[in-house]
Amino acid sequence: MEKTYNINGTSYTVNELIAIMREQLPGLKKYSHFADAEIEFCRQNKEGALFFYVSKDNGEDMMVKIGPEETIYWDWTGQVLD
Repeated sequence: MEKTYNINGTSYTVNELIAIMREQLPGLKKYSHFADAEIEFCRQNKEGALFFYVSKDNGEDMMVKIGPEETIYWDWTGQVLD
């Protein structure tokens, strides 16, 4: 059974969260060029936030944070480790 993560009372698998990000990326003017990028799960911190690494073949990348309150922070530059 695939591990699930609880976000605001709802359980999601990593693949479900990646699918949500893929749905949203094309509609985000600033980040739409990442729509076909590779997305991989990195870690969950003590507060329950999840972090994903998004990278394109040309070397462009960004970190994405999904907070426990369901907010997605694109191009996260804050702290990742607890």
